[in-house]
Amino acid sequence: MQPSVRYGVCVLVLAVSRIFAQSTPPPGTIDGATDPASIPDIVAFRLFFGALAETPPVALAAAPSPKLVGKLLPLNLNESDTTTLVAAVRGWQARVSPPDSTGGAAAPVDLDLVTKPVVDALRTSMTERGFASLLAYVRSEKRRMRRVPVPMTGHTH
Repeated sequence: MQPSVRYGVCVLVLAVSRIFAQSTPPPGTIDGATDPASIPDIVAFRLFFGALAETPPVALAAAPSPKLVGKLLPLNLNESDTTTLVAAVRGWQARVSPPDSTGGAAAPVDLDLVTKPVVDALRTSMTERGFASLLAYVRSEKRRMRRVPVPMTGHTH
């Protein structure tokens, strides 16, 4: 290879690597890969519910999609607990992204405040074994999660 071609390839590789390189996370970021215990359970549940949420949103009573059923298999839940969890996730999704009837931007939602009553309801409506399995799974997934602080916008003081 000629020197000018080698130089061009080197510059291209460096340019592309910078594009794909991860930037430094913002201050306050908690990386579950290095410190999973620092991710609060409520945040882990919020991220888990978000991963289960179906796009576009599905009616509460609709049967779960095969994709959703596949995501729930590792939890090893019985049919009743699975139905309860799917309904809870769909209800959570409706609360975190409500339709805006005014045509403008929807008001910001505190996702952790929306998530807490859903988790509390699951704790009482699922079987003890089912909720224990859900909790253990969500906690085990913290190592794959990252909590990034996001400033709330759209508030007037």
